[in-house]
Amino acid sequence: MKCMIKKWFEIKATGPADKAEPVTAFLIELGSAGVLEEGQDNKKRLTAYIPMDSSLDEKKKALKNRLEADGWAYSGCIFGDTDWLNKWKEGIKSIRVSRRIIIKPTWRKAAKRRGRIIIEIDPGMAFGTGSHASTRMCLRAADSLSHAIRGNSVLDVGTGSGILAITAARLGADRVLGIDTDPEALKVARKNIRLNNVNKKVSISRRPGKDEAGLFYCLCQYNCRRAYKDSRSPERKDNG
Repeated sequence: MKCMIKKWFEIKATGPADKAEPVTAFLIELGSAGVLEEGQDNKKRLTAYIPMDSSLDEKKKALKNRLEADGWAYSGCIFGDTDWLNKWKEGIKSIRVSRRIIIKPTWRKAAKRRGRIIIEIDPGMAFGTGSHASTRMCLRAADSLSHAIRGNSVLDVGTGSGILAITAARLGADRVLGIDTDPEALKVARKNIRLNNVNKKVSISRRPGKDEAGLFYCLCQYNCRRAYKDSRSPERKDNG
């Protein structure tokens, strides 16, 4: 069944990246169920939809004042009947987050090549498509630390769509535990784990068990020791 919404006001706002998060929060406060974020590191574009109701003019005025204060601008228009179950998918594309790792939604294609790791994600209503800066940072770090992840156990706190847990398993982790308090995220993460055929390595839970306290110990200990060793090496000293 299609989800048809008749009256929405589409907002496309652009401005400095350092104000993207508070602007996003304000758009959600105005009634947008979610916000699409696009753009480069210095400039962002946000797309949101708020209901067309009797308070729209008041909301538009408040939005204009708030965006101007943050150095942002926006354009808006009335949005007609839309199949919202599929409309949101248009803005989610495949993302190459590191030398080897590509994150792709299930409805996009990515060429398979030797050494390439393709993670398929159906985000649903859970956070985690690989587009957010913090997610990309974690994915790149995981790729660069794959030698430490391989053969060890990994704990993914706030797993969302399961994207980091799945990546850890694909990088060779023996065991991965993803934790989230959001029931919808747990449902989506379990679906994505099956989709990527890592369900034998990855488990998802609402809270960690009593035996999970040292789950990430080996990897953390390895990196702390390696960082200390590197900082003490002659090459490191010579290079300042």
